[in-house]
Amino acid sequence: MNSSLFQVTVTKKNRATYAETLLLTTAKVLDFYEDTDGAVIFHYKDREDRRVKATEYKTAINGAAFHALLLGSENEQWIYIEVTEIANVLIGKKEKIVRTVRLNIDQLIYGYDRDTRSSYLFVDRGPFEMLRFKTSHTIAEIDDISSISFSISASGS
Repeated sequence: MNSSLFQVTVTKKNRATYAETLLLTTAKVLDFYEDTDGAVIFHYKDREDRRVKATEYKTAINGAAFHALLLGSENEQWIYIEVTEIANVLIGKKEKIVRTVRLNIDQLIYGYDRDTRSSYLFVDRGPFEMLRFKTSHTIAEIDDISSISFSISASGS
């Protein structure tokens, strides 16, 4: 089965208060359970690096709803996105560009909206490259296209 992207609003990250709607990939969810409040705690493997511990997130949705997110429909493994800036967050190097990138969704660590018209996507490119793509799309747009494989333009159409 292919991976799929999903959006989830998290309330805690590694047991600290954290409020953000994230775009994640199902392939990196390691396990999940419902706590005594009925909320889901899940562990997410950000990177294929033995030195990086899995992140623990908490979301207010219940186990059945979270499981439904993970069972997203078969999708296209590759998405086209327009990138306007690439930054290597491990070394602090940044490059402004305008480029359409075809991204394998299994390499996505997470993404979040910068504002109502753009987002940041964090991509694992190996032990020395964790890239931050600045895109001209929201995570909702990226989530939508991940299930129907097509390119989105700078205008989001």
